[in-house]
Amino acid sequence: MELRVSSFCGISRNPDWHAFLQQIAPDLLSELISFLKVNSGCRSARIKMLEIYKHLYERGKGSEFETFVKRRFPFMVELNTSEKVQQKIETQPLKPPTKVPTQLPIKTKQPDDRALALKALLEKHGVFRSYKPEILTFPHKLIIRNQDPNELIKIVKEFLSDKITIDYVIIGDTAYIEYLLTKHKDMESKIPQSSREIAQYKLRKLQ
Repeated sequence: MELRVSSFCGISRNPDWHAFLQQIAPDLLSELISFLKVNSGCRSARIKMLEIYKHLYERGKGSEFETFVKRRFPFMVELNTSEKVQQKIETQPLKPPTKVPTQLPIKTKQPDDRALALKALLEKHGVFRSYKPEILTFPHKLIIRNQDPNELIKIVKEFLSDKITIDYVIIGDTAYIEYLLTKHKDMESKIPQSSREIAQYKLRKLQ
């Protein structure tokens, strides 16, 4: 599910969002409230929400998060092309069919557009071999996209400000990040070079 990251700032102080966090991750709610008390900027709130979003997937709470957002904050969900077409169809008045087919065509399951877009992105840039936010990896991985290059680098640097930075690279409108939380500091020396995919990517570019 693709989200409008710009909306994170608006819901960071929303009571319904706080109630949801209290139910599934009370420690993240306490962390968010403490953070907002001393950080009033919208950009910093967005970065903190992005961090919480990542934590929820790491804890296996991604499906609950997506269900909640679709129900309570549907404006945050970025529709893909097929969904936009379907939404347009659903809002149009129904018309009786001019001809009833004698046999319905067999429908085959089509790949999800977002999954295809991510696959194309990974193949195009060749930085990460795979990217599944719901799976905890060492180092942690994150992909951020923003059309404004200045805004993108600000988001990346603010996100990494309280993390252990393993490495990051920006290609066009996409930032690939490998990092660790400070609580996993002891893992840094144990990560093999083969798992540091950004370093491997940079090495390939130098050859």
